[in-house]
Amino acid sequence: MRLLCDEMLAGLARWLRAAGHDVALCEPRTDDRHLIDRARTEHRLLLTRDRTLSQRAPDIVLLLPEPLDAQAEALTRHLGLSWREAPFTRCLVDNTPLAPASPQALATLPEQTTRMPGPFSTCPACHRLYWPGSHVRRMAARLDRWAGFAPAGGTPPPPKGSLGKPEGFNMAENETRPFAVVTGGSSGIGYELARHFAINDFAVLIAAEDPAKLEQARTELAVTGAEITTHASDLATEEGVASLYAALQGRTVDVLCVNAGVGLSGPFAETDLQRELRMIDLNVRGAVQLTKLVLQDMTARNNGKLLFTSSIAATHPAPFEAVYGATKVFLRSFAEALRNELQDTRIGVTVLMPGVTDTPFFERAEMMDTRAGTMENKDDPAVVAKAAFDALMEDRDKVYPNVKNRVLGAIGDTITDQAGARMHRALSEPGSGTANSSPSKSANPKPASPGSTNRDAANPSAANKE
Repeated sequence: MRLLCDEMLAGLARWLRAAGHDVALCEPRTDDRHLIDRARTEHRLLLTRDRTLSQRAPDIVLLLPEPLDAQAEALTRHLGLSWREAPFTRCLVDNTPLAPASPQALATLPEQTTRMPGPFSTCPACHRLYWPGSHVRRMAARLDRWAGFAPAGGTPPPPKGSLGKPEGFNMAENETRPFAVVTGGSSGIGYELARHFAINDFAVLIAAEDPAKLEQARTELAVTGAEITTHASDLATEEGVASLYAALQGRTVDVLCVNAGVGLSGPFAETDLQRELRMIDLNVRGAVQLTKLVLQDMTARNNGKLLFTSSIAATHPAPFEAVYGATKVFLRSFAEALRNELQDTRIGVTVLMPGVTDTPFFERAEMMDTRAGTMENKDDPAVVAKAAFDALMEDRDKVYPNVKNRVLGAIGDTITDQAGARMHRALSEPGSGTANSSPSKSANPKPASPGSTNRDAANPSAANKE
């Protein structure tokens, strides 16, 4: 089946090609007349969500609904379209038949993928690698579900413009992959989140304030083969958030990870007020501003996912991190409220609740003399990010990255605030680390310290790298 998708249906084009159909994608901002002329010249059926376009050439244009599942059902109903024709035999980027991957190609795969069973395949044209467990497994499951749609009244004959042999059409990679935005993505948990999205076939934008660190992270993440873009701005300011949102125009944000944040340790009566106000601006005000802007776009199309990085510190008061802990309580409450508001939509909201994690947070938050800062068995940020990614894809309300944190989180939610504050103080009080001769045993008290993220509190000019 020969089809032409307008720029609003780039995601659908990807799935149609995965199902073995010959699909072309128009260039952004293509004039309606040229779209119709191209469809006629190439004998294609033109798919669109633009009602005006559908009215101009009803003989070759099919108007589709939202979201993606509804589009798949509409195509099955109107065209008798097959979703099992030839999945994953052709490259999603170049429409070229795939070939077995060479040893040289396999050597470039991320380490965790090489432990999976094959087959591994590659595109001779664009050299992109395909492996089980990345996008392939998810796409196969979705195609199988769509294949269960029963065409109303049997299978109609192919419409005019749908005949012809596949001739191939190159789609830009950023038009065929879902798109994830990760704030604070240049290091720590944010960087690992970006990496997990990249190896799972997402195009990724990482946002932070330091251009040099962003570029370093982009270079490292690019080895996954994913499209990685960056945006440098101060997300603690209204202008910085507006700048990031402006950079997203023209892209459909499928996933937003609200991860950037800073922290500061010490007695509240003695800490720097300006740094704490900046912390509130980034962790709270900036998070609300960006979420408002992106969520409005998601609700307009009734599709998307939000991930908020809170902390196990949000389960109780956080002495010596009083302002930081309060911002994480806000993010947890904010995320859970949004999830309830959006329960009847196709928008998922997940809150990440990490414990003490091995990131530069403790040095930047001036906590290297605390028990949490000297703890040797901190959580691996890659493991934390993997747990967050899996929970987000499964639409879970919250995620504690491991069994230890789940237990501690449950304890924190049930004990009194006074008891929780005492346990947190044992980890966060200045000087507590010097008396901790065996840091690895410090996991017994609840690790409610904010190690949930990489917060550049000690360097206000480098704040957005959660």
